[in-house]
Amino acid sequence: MRVLTPLLMRYGVDAVIAGHDEMWERSRVEGSEVLPDGRELPHEIHFFDVGTGGDGLRGPKPGVENPHREFLAHLDAPEIWENGVLREGGKHYGHLEVDVTPTDDGGWLAELEPVYVFPLAAGDGERAFERRVYDDTVVLTSAGGAASVAGR
Repeated sequence: MRVLTPLLMRYGVDAVIAGHDEMWERSRVEGSEVLPDGRELPHEIHFFDVGTGGDGLRGPKPGVENPHREFLAHLDAPEIWENGVLREGGKHYGHLEVDVTPTDDGGWLAELEPVYVFPLAAGDGERAFERRVYDDTVVLTSAGGAASVAGR
C-alpha cells in the first residue's frame, strides 16, 4: 500500500478496503489530491483491513508499527470475560457495511460501518449470535473526504 498510496492520493481516492489478514484495522493517511487543473487540495484516505474471516483475530505483527492507525479491534475492542463467559469484545467474524446515498447537491454520502457477529452463551448449551458494531463508523462525502468518525 505504501507504493500505491501516492497514486491513490493524487486521484482523490477516499477509501481502500482490503484483506485478508485475520485482523480488523483502519488507518487514515493525509496528503494532497491533485485536481485536473493542477491545483492541490488537502485530502485523506481511509484504509480498511477487514480480514475478519475467523474467530480470534490476531493482533499486529510484533515490531511492525503503523503510525496511521486509527482503530484496531485487537486493542480498541478487547475481549472481556466474566466467569468463563465472553461478555464483550469484538474479535469475531465480521464485515464492513457500506451504505452510499445521493445528496441534494448531486454528490454522495457514504457510511462505512464495521459490524461483527458476537457469540452469546445460552444457559441451555445452545449458541446464539448478536449483530454488533465497532465504535469506529466512518462517514465520507463527495464534498471533501471524511465528515466524521463515530465515537471519536
